This record gives sequence, structure tokens and C-alpha cells, in this order.
Amino acid sequence: MKPVTLLYLFFGICTMACDPSQKSTNSDENEWKKLFNERNLEGWIPKMHRQELGDNYKETFKVVQGGILEVNYGDYEDFGERYGHLFYEKPYSSFHLKWEYRFTDQWMEDAPHYTYRNSGVMFHSQDPATILVDQNWPISVEFQMLAEEEKGVPRPTAAICSPVLRWCITVSWMKGTV
Repeated sequence: MKPVTLLYLFFGICTMACDPSQKSTNSDENEWKKLFNERNLEGWIPKMHRQELGDNYKETFKVVQGGILEVNYGDYEDFGERYGHLFYEKPYSSFHLKWEYRFTDQWMEDAPHYTYRNSGVMFHSQDPATILVDQNWPISVEFQMLAEEEKGVPRPTAAICSPVLRWCITVSWMKGTV
């Protein structure tokens, strides 16, 4: 089975809970802080549905050659509704987030149909320590990205969604900065 290679993954990369007490100590507001070191998952906390916080089930998330964050289900027997998220260790309340991503064709046949080529960046999310083991998605706002499912049939992308509240605003533009 081929791996899913995304710089940022399906099911979301999350920045931790919005914390109004966090103030920028950086006097240069235009300076970017790199959150992903391209070598390992240092600073990132995995949370998989039905797994304890910090359990990177079957190494679903890993950094591969070239510094790419890969989401890989190659060692899974079945999907088992193991929706996965990565949270950054430090919460931010005011930020600009920039990423690159791509989809591959790896997909678990027993996964829900809506998960095919469906990715997102969840931000202003609940603290991962408060997510229940059986809670499938964090309370968050998601920048959802969908790739073509059927040739020639476009799917809306760049939707702003809240998976828990089940609302979605679809927009007709796409730019990977939030």
C-alpha cells in the first residue's frame, strides 16, 4: 500500500486551544516561527480517535526523507475510525499559519467515503488533553481541503468548517495561509 504524503495531514494539524493569555514576545511581528523541523515530530502531539493522547498508532504520522510529514496507513489492518490529529505543543491565539500539502491515492477501503482525499488544518482547537478517547474530532475551526474524487468532477475546497458543530462555509478560492 502506498503512503499518503502530505506536508500537513488528512484529519488535520491542530494548533492547541486558543489561549488569550498567550501574547507574542516577538517584537518583529513579521518574523515567522517554524513549527515543523523537517526531521522528526518534536513539538507535536498525536491524538488518534480511540487512542490515548500521545499514542502515534502504528506510526501513522512520520517524517520521511526530504523532511516531509507523511500520513501512512500501511501497517493498519483496518481503518477502525482512527481519525488522527497532530497538535503543536504550545498554544497560539494570534498567528499566521502557512503550509504545503499534497494528496496521494492511499485510502483505507473501510474508511467512510467522505475521508477520501479529504484533509484539513484545524486551528483554534480545544486543548488535546481535554479530548476524550472516543471523541472523533476536536472542537475547532477547520480549513478543509478536498481533492478531486472523480475525474472532471470538482469538489469544493478551502471550506471553513467546524466538524463538531457540523457547519461549513464553502468559498471559491484557495490559498494555503490562515
